[in-house]
Amino acid sequence: MKIQVFGMIALLLFAIIVAVPANATLSPLGITVNDVKVEGDSITANQTIKTNFERNSDLELKISLQTDSSATVEDVVVQAFITGARDKISDETDAFDVQANTVYTKTLSLDVPERTANGEYQLRVIVSSPNSNTISYVYPLLVSPIDNSVAIKDVTFSPNAKVMAGRALTAVARLKNYGQKDENDVKVVFSIPELNVQETDYIDSINNDDTESTEEVLLRIPATAKSGTYDVEVNVYFNDGDDRTSAVFPLIVEGDDYAAQAVSGLSGKTIISVGLQTQSVARGENGVIYPLSLTNGANVAKTYTLSVSGTDGWAVTKVSPSNVLILNAGETKQAYVYVAANENSAVGEHVFSVDVKVGNDVVQQIPMKADVLESAGSAWAGVKKALSVGVILLVVLIIALGAVILYQKKFKPADETKEDEQIAQTYY
Repeated sequence: MKIQVFGMIALLLFAIIVAVPANATLSPLGITVNDVKVEGDSITANQTIKTNFERNSDLELKISLQTDSSATVEDVVVQAFITGARDKISDETDAFDVQANTVYTKTLSLDVPERTANGEYQLRVIVSSPNSNTISYVYPLLVSPIDNSVAIKDVTFSPNAKVMAGRALTAVARLKNYGQKDENDVKVVFSIPELNVQETDYIDSINNDDTESTEEVLLRIPATAKSGTYDVEVNVYFNDGDDRTSAVFPLIVEGDDYAAQAVSGLSGKTIISVGLQTQSVARGENGVIYPLSLTNGANVAKTYTLSVSGTDGWAVTKVSPSNVLILNAGETKQAYVYVAANENSAVGEHVFSVDVKVGNDVVQQIPMKADVLESAGSAWAGVKKALSVGVILLVVLIIALGAVILYQKKFKPADETKEDEQIAQTYY
């Protein structure tokens, strides 16, 4: 019985030995990393290098490999990555074969994001093959931000990134200062080159590692714009205008053929002329008037309806002589949009629009601006209040002084009174 058990164990061990492949033990790779260069500078495992980076910049690595006399390896891969960063920063080569006594140079590129914090990281280089040992090298890498670096974090469009031709939308850019220095007078230019649209805004200052946003910038889309996707280019100028960063954002425009023909003045269509589109108005006082002129170029009469939007909560509006205009063929009429700012409206620029419709069709949406100012009456009211308080204080002072005089006369000793009388008689 024991002989049978030992026989079974021997057969099992023999089967296991036969099942192990001849190459189960990985062979030496036979490759040495001779040199690693970062941006052209050679580094060693005992040396810490310092490199500046810019947004979306690449650190170029050149890695030199030397094979020994026994190295003939297939499917070799060289990898490089930086550890310790919040983002994945890595690159690797395609698989390649090596021969003995040969030098190979491989180029890798590491994309270092601008938000990478300054500090010391580890640059790791790994050389591997499926059937050979893996070798790795570690190099200290000190990363620090440059003096001036501003990034465009985001651009938002309101109401959204889709607009009809002849209408307007607002854009706001959010910027972050990744540089070591504060930035002043940052210029932000929004443009749509294909539509010849351009607007500019300024940010007074962006401190180091802070995020700031522009004011709402109004982009007016021409009524003649065709349907399609257009590039909104955002260019940011900083460091006294010496540096620039750019980004492109898509904007979908829905062409309005009716409005396009109307503005271009083609026969049979509506022509709208606009007077002042930006005016100043004092809150709580008389408003201002925005004049419009409508011409019916068709050979039949049309009824136009004018409505104002975007003034809820800060102004009251009225269209004169009426918000409904009936124009005969070829006739021209004027309309006047009256806007008055409420007493509690916020001081500053407000954007609204005047919509011109024929039936349910929008002929044109006209963007307008009102610069709401502090009322002169409120300033005078403050002056009057201050004067009233001054008068009251003066009256109180006079009453108090009179009370003191009466008190002194009433309670003065008799001898002092007689002395005063003698002095008075001697005087006269």
